[in-house]
Amino acid sequence: MLKDLKDTLVSKLGGQKYHNNLLGESLADLLRKATAKVLTEPDEELNQQVVDTVHQEVASGKETKEIALLLKKRLRTDNPLKQWLGVLLLGKVMRDCSADLGMHQEDLLQEVARVMARPAKPDSEAGKRSKAAAKELLRTYGRAAASAFRAVQREGRPQTGLAASSVTANTSGLPPEYAAAYAVQMAGNLPPEFGETGGQGGLGCALGLMRF
Repeated sequence: MLKDLKDTLVSKLGGQKYHNNLLGESLADLLRKATAKVLTEPDEELNQQVVDTVHQEVASGKETKEIALLLKKRLRTDNPLKQWLGVLLLGKVMRDCSADLGMHQEDLLQEVARVMARPAKPDSEAGKRSKAAAKELLRTYGRAAASAFRAVQREGRPQTGLAASSVTANTSGLPPEYAAAYAVQMAGNLPPEFGETGGQGGLGCALGLMRF
């Protein structure tokens, strides 16, 4: 009887996207489910429910800073499979909820840059997949990704004012995708697969990144 009533209510309210709220599942609950270690691939339905819930919570007045923090937490794990799922989910949320979370783009990209620089269990296949997913996501954000790289690298080792200004100056005339790759190289975090760049510096690195 109760199940029939619930199903009828879900149907009248507009279908599956309201289902989880009726069951009392919060955004945090959905994020945990979408990045659960039992998954071997992203659950597209769950990921869409996360997007829908973000829209709903922003519309209801929830602080977007809290939503951004919940998303970042899914990347802060020592399980590389969960981290990989988290990166893919974050990419979808950033694309589909850009109007809601745009002000937090830099902060979220920095979290992705940390995954690329220091993925969970980097020598494992899952860790390599997590790093590759982070790299691919960052590659789509051009100069914003370059800024995220610089911020993350400063966390690891302080840069002098001259070094920091050198990166900025040398990326100012580059296309966005080249600027991001140049920043990685200048930060000393050039992945091994980009080691042979033909002596072209940031441009060669960028071409390698684009081929990845």
